[in-house]
Amino acid sequence: MAATQAVLGANSVLYVSDMAGSPTYNEVPEALNIGSIGEQAELVDVTSLNSPNATREYIAGLKDGDERELTMNRIAGNAIQNQLLADAQAGNTIDFRVIFSNSEQADFSLVLLGWRIVEPVNNEQLRASINVKQTGATVWS
Repeated sequence: MAATQAVLGANSVLYVSDMAGSPTYNEVPEALNIGSIGEQAELVDVTSLNSPNATREYIAGLKDGDERELTMNRIAGNAIQNQLLADAQAGNTIDFRVIFSNSEQADFSLVLLGWRIVEPVNNEQLRASINVKQTGATVWS
């Protein structure tokens, strides 16, 4: 039996765009959780009065990305994290890139909905969490 070719998610890297005309992507330091990336279509019920066997019928509707949280170890004074948190406070839409540990790349935009310090616990690191909602499609390469 052949050994699996699966790889760990460790060493995947989250980058944030500076949103310039020719953008530069900077690594988000100490990102912990990126959330699910991609879109899924909603179901649209198209059942009519004469649907066969009185059974519901569906079609795929518009695709939508997840609302999720980006979580990172909070590094006070880090310029990239501070700008990202300021963008979250302002509700800006920012471009991101993830390069996964298997070399796949995803480019996508997120509406930043706000941020908070994750509940501080005596024996855990201090973390920041940004609530986000994907807008538009993911570009995979």
